[in-house]
Amino acid sequence: MLRIIEQTPTRLVLKDQHQAMAVLAGASAFLSAVSLVTLITQGTSRVFTPIAGEANFARIIAFVIFMLACAIFFCLGIWAAVHFSRGTTCILDKAAGTLTLETLHLFRMKRHDRPIYGLSHVDVETNAHARAYGVFLVLRSGEKIPIAAISMLEQDTLESLLKQIRGFLRG
Repeated sequence: MLRIIEQTPTRLVLKDQHQAMAVLAGASAFLSAVSLVTLITQGTSRVFTPIAGEANFARIIAFVIFMLACAIFFCLGIWAAVHFSRGTTCILDKAAGTLTLETLHLFRMKRHDRPIYGLSHVDVETNAHARAYGVFLVLRSGEKIPIAAISMLEQDTLESLLKQIRGFLRG
Protein backbone atom coordinates (compact mmCIF):
# COMPACT_ATOMS: atom_id res chain seq x y z
CA MET A 1 0.00 0.00 0.00
CA LEU A 2 1.24 3.47 -0.86
CA ARG A 3 2.05 5.46 2.29
CA ILE A 4 3.59 8.78 3.16
CA ILE A 5 6.79 8.08 5.08
CA GLU A 6 7.99 11.66 5.54
CA GLN A 7 6.32 14.99 4.90
CA THR A 8 7.83 18.40 5.46
CA PRO A 9 7.12 21.67 3.60
CA THR A 10 9.99 20.93 1.20
CA ARG A 11 10.13 17.13 1.10
CA LEU A 12 7.62 14.31 0.57
CA VAL A 13 8.60 10.63 0.67
CA LEU A 14 6.13 8.01 -0.61
CA LYS A 15 6.66 4.27 -0.23
CA ASP A 16 4.67 1.49 -1.88
CA GLN A 17 5.39 -1.68 0.06
CA HIS A 18 3.41 -4.89 0.60
CA GLN A 19 4.68 -6.70 3.71
CA ALA A 20 1.85 -9.27 3.79
CA MET A 21 2.59 -10.29 0.21
CA ALA A 22 6.30 -10.52 1.07
CA VAL A 23 5.50 -12.92 3.91
CA LEU A 24 3.30 -15.05 1.63
CA ALA A 25 5.98 -15.13 -1.07
CA GLY A 26 8.61 -16.06 1.53
CA ALA A 27 6.38 -18.88 2.81
CA SER A 28 5.95 -20.10 -0.76
CA ALA A 29 9.72 -20.08 -1.27
CA PHE A 30 10.20 -21.96 2.01
CA LEU A 31 7.67 -24.64 1.00
CA SER A 32 9.36 -24.97 -2.39
CA ALA A 33 12.74 -25.40 -0.68
CA VAL A 34 11.31 -28.07 1.64
CA SER A 35 9.78 -29.84 -1.37
CA LEU A 36 13.08 -29.70 -3.23
CA VAL A 37 15.06 -31.10 -0.28
CA THR A 38 12.47 -33.85 0.28
CA LEU A 39 12.45 -34.72 -3.41
CA ILE A 40 16.23 -34.94 -3.52
CA THR A 41 16.67 -36.96 -0.31
CA GLN A 42 13.88 -39.44 -0.91
CA GLY A 43 13.68 -39.43 -4.67
CA THR A 44 17.29 -40.21 -5.55
CA SER A 45 17.29 -43.62 -3.91
CA ARG A 46 14.03 -44.58 -5.61
CA VAL A 47 14.79 -43.19 -9.04
CA PHE A 48 18.21 -44.75 -9.36
CA THR A 49 17.13 -48.17 -8.06
CA PRO A 50 16.43 -50.33 -11.10
CA ILE A 51 13.05 -52.05 -11.24
CA ALA A 52 12.54 -54.96 -13.59
CA GLY A 53 10.33 -54.15 -16.55
CA GLU A 54 10.40 -50.33 -16.14
CA ALA A 55 12.26 -47.78 -18.18
CA ASN A 56 14.67 -46.13 -15.80
CA PHE A 57 15.32 -43.27 -18.23
CA ALA A 58 11.70 -42.00 -18.04
CA ARG A 59 11.81 -41.97 -14.23
CA ILE A 60 15.06 -40.00 -14.26
CA ILE A 61 13.61 -37.44 -16.71
CA ALA A 62 10.47 -37.02 -14.57
CA PHE A 63 12.63 -36.65 -11.45
CA VAL A 64 14.75 -33.95 -13.09
CA ILE A 65 11.64 -32.08 -14.30
CA PHE A 66 10.16 -32.03 -10.79
CA MET A 67 13.49 -30.89 -9.32
CA LEU A 68 13.69 -28.04 -11.85
CA ALA A 69 10.08 -27.03 -11.14
CA CYS A 70 10.76 -26.88 -7.38
CA ALA A 71 13.96 -24.90 -7.96
CA ILE A 72 12.15 -22.42 -10.24
CA PHE A 73 9.33 -21.94 -7.72
CA PHE A 74 11.92 -21.40 -4.98
CA CYS A 75 13.73 -18.71 -7.02
CA LEU A 76 10.46 -16.99 -7.97
CA GLY A 77 9.34 -17.01 -4.33
CA ILE A 78 12.59 -15.44 -3.16
CA TRP A 79 12.43 -12.80 -5.92
CA ALA A 80 8.79 -11.96 -5.09
CA ALA A 81 9.53 -11.74 -1.36
CA VAL A 82 12.41 -9.34 -1.98
CA HIS A 83 10.34 -7.31 -4.46
CA PHE A 84 7.33 -6.95 -2.16
CA SER A 85 9.43 -6.19 0.93
CA ARG A 86 11.54 -3.50 -0.76
CA GLY A 87 8.80 -1.86 -2.82
CA THR A 88 9.03 1.46 -4.61
CA THR A 89 10.12 4.74 -3.06
CA CYS A 90 9.29 8.16 -4.51
CA ILE A 91 11.02 11.24 -3.07
CA LEU A 92 9.78 14.70 -4.01
CA ASP A 93 12.34 17.25 -2.80
CA LYS A 94 11.55 20.91 -3.50
CA ALA A 95 14.77 22.17 -1.86
CA ALA A 96 16.97 20.04 -4.12
CA GLY A 97 14.55 20.36 -7.05
CA THR A 98 14.50 16.62 -7.69
CA LEU A 99 12.00 13.83 -8.15
CA THR A 100 13.69 10.55 -7.21
CA LEU A 101 12.16 7.16 -7.91
CA GLU A 102 13.81 4.04 -6.47
CA THR A 103 12.54 0.76 -7.92
CA LEU A 104 13.72 -2.82 -7.64
CA HIS A 105 15.31 -4.31 -10.75
CA LEU A 106 15.93 -8.01 -10.20
CA PHE A 107 17.75 -7.91 -6.83
CA ARG A 108 19.10 -4.36 -6.73
CA MET A 109 17.52 -0.96 -6.35
CA LYS A 110 17.68 1.34 -9.35
CA ARG A 111 17.46 5.09 -8.84
CA HIS A 112 15.97 7.53 -11.35
CA ASP A 113 16.47 11.26 -10.72
CA ARG A 114 14.47 13.90 -12.59
CA PRO A 115 13.86 17.60 -12.04
CA ILE A 116 10.76 18.18 -9.92
CA TYR A 117 9.83 21.10 -12.15
CA GLY A 118 9.13 18.62 -14.95
CA LEU A 119 6.30 17.14 -12.88
CA SER A 120 2.88 18.23 -14.12
CA HIS A 121 0.39 16.44 -11.86
CA VAL A 122 -0.65 13.19 -10.19
CA ASP A 123 -3.08 11.02 -12.14
CA VAL A 124 -5.17 7.97 -11.22
CA GLU A 125 -6.31 5.40 -13.75
CA THR A 126 -8.95 2.79 -13.02
CA ASN A 127 -8.56 -0.83 -14.09
CA ALA A 128 -12.02 -2.33 -13.63
CA HIS A 129 -10.85 -5.79 -14.69
CA ALA A 130 -8.17 -5.94 -11.96
CA ARG A 131 -10.35 -3.91 -9.55
CA ALA A 132 -7.45 -1.58 -8.85
CA TYR A 133 -6.34 2.00 -9.28
CA GLY A 134 -3.00 2.93 -10.80
CA VAL A 135 -1.30 6.02 -9.38
CA PHE A 136 0.96 7.86 -11.83
CA LEU A 137 3.17 10.92 -11.78
CA VAL A 138 2.61 12.75 -15.07
CA LEU A 139 5.52 14.77 -16.43
CA ARG A 140 5.16 17.90 -18.57
CA SER A 141 6.41 15.86 -21.53
CA GLY A 142 3.35 13.60 -21.16
CA GLU A 143 5.31 10.64 -19.80
CA LYS A 144 3.55 8.73 -17.02
CA ILE A 145 5.60 7.23 -14.21
CA PRO A 146 3.75 4.50 -12.27
CA ILE A 147 4.30 4.66 -8.53
CA ALA A 148 1.61 2.35 -7.09
CA ALA A 149 -1.35 0.08 -7.68
CA ILE A 150 -4.08 0.30 -5.05
CA SER A 151 -7.11 -1.94 -4.60
CA MET A 152 -10.56 -0.46 -5.16
CA LEU A 153 -11.34 -1.46 -1.58
CA GLU A 154 -8.88 1.23 -0.42
CA GLN A 155 -10.59 4.12 -2.26
CA ASP A 156 -10.98 6.33 0.83
CA THR A 157 -7.31 5.95 1.71
CA LEU A 158 -6.36 6.73 -1.89
CA GLU A 159 -8.42 9.93 -1.95
CA SER A 160 -6.86 11.26 1.26
CA LEU A 161 -3.39 10.32 0.02
CA LEU A 162 -3.96 12.09 -3.31
CA LYS A 163 -5.19 15.18 -1.46
CA GLN A 164 -1.95 15.27 0.56
CA ILE A 165 0.26 14.75 -2.51
CA ARG A 166 -1.55 17.40 -4.54
CA GLY A 167 -1.41 19.80 -1.58
CA PHE A 168 2.35 19.29 -1.33
CA LEU A 169 2.82 19.93 -5.05
CA ARG A 170 0.74 23.14 -4.93
CA GLY A 171 2.39 24.46 -1.76
